[in-house]
Amino acid sequence: MAARKIIPTMEELFDTMPEMPDNWKDECMKNVPEIPIYYRIKGNYADCTCGKCGLDYKIRFRAGSPDQEFIPMDKKPGRYEEAKCKLCGAEGLYEWKKCTNPFYMQFTVLMMQKCSDGNLVVRYIKCHNTYEQGVRQRFHADEIARIFLTMGDYYKFYWDNLYGWGRVWPIPLYEDLLYPGSLQELQESNLKYHVRTGASLMEDLKAYSKNPGIEMMYKAGLRNLAILLVSKDGSDKHINRRGKSMRAQLRLKDKGRINFLIKHNGSTDMLELLQEEEKKGIRYTDGQRLFLLEIYHSWKGKEMISHLTRYMSLQKLINRIDKYIALKENDFDNRTTILNRWHDYLSMREELGYDMTNEVFIYPKSLKKKHDEMVKEKNRRRDELFEAKAEQTYKGIAEKFEELMKKYGLETEGLVIRPAMNATEIIQEGRTLHHCVGRDTYLSRHSRGESFILFLRKSEEKEKPYYTIEIRKDHIVQWYGAHDKKPDKEVVGPWLNNFIAHIGGSQVVFA
Repeated sequence: MAARKIIPTMEELFDTMPEMPDNWKDECMKNVPEIPIYYRIKGNYADCTCGKCGLDYKIRFRAGSPDQEFIPMDKKPGRYEEAKCKLCGAEGLYEWKKCTNPFYMQFTVLMMQKCSDGNLVVRYIKCHNTYEQGVRQRFHADEIARIFLTMGDYYKFYWDNLYGWGRVWPIPLYEDLLYPGSLQELQESNLKYHVRTGASLMEDLKAYSKNPGIEMMYKAGLRNLAILLVSKDGSDKHINRRGKSMRAQLRLKDKGRINFLIKHNGSTDMLELLQEEEKKGIRYTDGQRLFLLEIYHSWKGKEMISHLTRYMSLQKLINRIDKYIALKENDFDNRTTILNRWHDYLSMREELGYDMTNEVFIYPKSLKKKHDEMVKEKNRRRDELFEAKAEQTYKGIAEKFEELMKKYGLETEGLVIRPAMNATEIIQEGRTLHHCVGRDTYLSRHSRGESFILFLRKSEEKEKPYYTIEIRKDHIVQWYGAHDKKPDKEVVGPWLNNFIAHIGGSQVVFA
């Protein structure tokens, strides 16, 4: 049984801390950013106020009246130009129109200290710098957080004004400035071998303290994994952060797999694939591994691989995909698109009940051609099922045909009109003319007798859809040809007017 980890108490960690330096506030004060020197132009001179000493003085930048001669001549102030206080010598930048406004600035200083156990404590010091007119600059600093970086983990404590130190009141922590000597303290601590991955110093240190194996990975060439672990505070589900060796960290026993991971500066996807190999007792070739990683990154990549390898080996799958690419059926074909098309093609074969032991079905000569044929067949069978269901649901359409034919059937002047014989006719009419008459709404109305669907055809092409008409109580609701348009309406419109008169109606369809 693994030994249970002993978590130190807050008091135990605090006992390992060194004391604050005597002059720590003065050192923090040295890091105060440049103080603005405020100015306001008044004719020939400018009123200035130093943001550090808080005192006022004047600058004359052009000749004026004799009573101004005592003011030293100087350069005219300009906003954001370099400035220097004439009284205390503080350097900063000119800022205008703020002589009467309060000024406030805050920043954070990180103080690193080596603890008595060799680990590192990082103390966050929040510094405040304020100035108000007539009051000298005020600076104060408060320690607001402590992070103990111990080898194997790290612990955070935040200051709470009501209850003292504790793991409460989490606040955002920023790295503005380092306290003098912090890097030297770091180099003398247990964390001196931390890895710089390009993230912030604190992110690198926290991750390294939680998982010292990051150093081992980074130096071995696994920089992608090291950077990932830093972004995740040293932990990842694929990594054993408490492992003492590369094999233990990566959960890989085979040296060849580890070398492959290093050679390709592998990601967690590659590591997961290699771990899966060992778990299942499989050994892929390098080419097969790279192929799988390429496909796994695509949508449903693993699902497609699992599906196709039911019919063939992985290597045969790769070879056949490359063969399909060589046919150049589409300019944009690559391994992923071919695999997706093949997976889709076989899925349709399975769904339609084909014999999947027949290699002619599994390995078509032209994948694109056979895929397109299967799409059409699947759609045709889907339409047949839909039509069969509609015939059962809307039996009233066929039952009313003879009665409606006696009332609405008419052929004259090269056109013929009749009611739909059954639900299938209406569905196919809508499909051919690309409009919505084949929907359940129209089928249901016709079946119940609320309105009826009539077909207008040319006498010489009685089987070819031309116009679809919805009529209700001898009143034409709508009449449309293909794509909801009205071709030859100058002919069809008057013809429909005569049709309405023929059945005893009075509606004018087309004026």
